[in-house]
Amino acid sequence: MKLLGAAVVVLILSACDANTEPKTSGIDQKSLKISLSDDATEHTAATLSKYVHQLPRLCPGLNTFVDDLEAVRTENNGAVDGPAATVVIKVADRPKSFKLRELHAQGEHCFFTFVPGPSARLVLMKHACQSVCLGRQVQHSEQEKDFSLALVNY
Repeated sequence: MKLLGAAVVVLILSACDANTEPKTSGIDQKSLKISLSDDATEHTAATLSKYVHQLPRLCPGLNTFVDDLEAVRTENNGAVDGPAATVVIKVADRPKSFKLRELHAQGEHCFFTFVPGPSARLVLMKHACQSVCLGRQVQHSEQEKDFSLALVNY
């Protein structure tokens, strides 16, 4: 089922820790706005509403690099154990942050896939995007085909 364009919801990443309720304030006074794509399903909207506020806790690099990131779209997709929702975040082609160039992340489209369920997780496949998420170079011993971070089911 498609959501009507007029019903597009804007989610704003917020800085919060695991022991607090989600907030709507921006990351370091700045925000990375995530708007649902016109073709977003109700399931995608529900999944993102439930989990997207956990991004600052799981991916501290997003806070660090917020000036060089743009949320370009959301995607409806499925996973082996059920439907998932993805937020696509683009790293600037010419980032202000030298660190992003060191991470070889400039121009990357990073796919942050939220897989709901009892063992809910955030999955990132690209090595450069994993490094952007963590705010540091991911060592090859840490890199796995399925780099995932546990989500909290509230």
